[in-house]
Amino acid sequence: MLKSDGTKNNKIAILTGLLQGIYLLLFFTELIGKIGQINIYIAFGICAIISIICFLLSIWLLLPFSKFKHGIKYLFIFFAVIQIFLTIFIYLFPEAGIPAPIQF
Repeated sequence: MLKSDGTKNNKIAILTGLLQGIYLLLFFTELIGKIGQINIYIAFGICAIISIICFLLSIWLLLPFSKFKHGIKYLFIFFAVIQIFLTIFIYLFPEAGIPAPIQF
């Protein structure tokens, strides 16, 4: 049973790292900016969904029954929180007098 938990945790860690990599690629290739020019809500939705999934998967790895390495667990949760804050900052906060891209 421990072996199956270990492989499941490895798959979760790989998926979390892959999603975080996709998030970074979307910004560095400016693909998310192009999507945002077409529809800002779709761009926000993509970023928010990826960030929330990464956060939830990182929390799953932090659960006590997980036998995954502690350093990687905390690194994943740190990057997931940074992703969430970055998404909120980019899409929901005004900057230098310019209104926020998404306003309620």
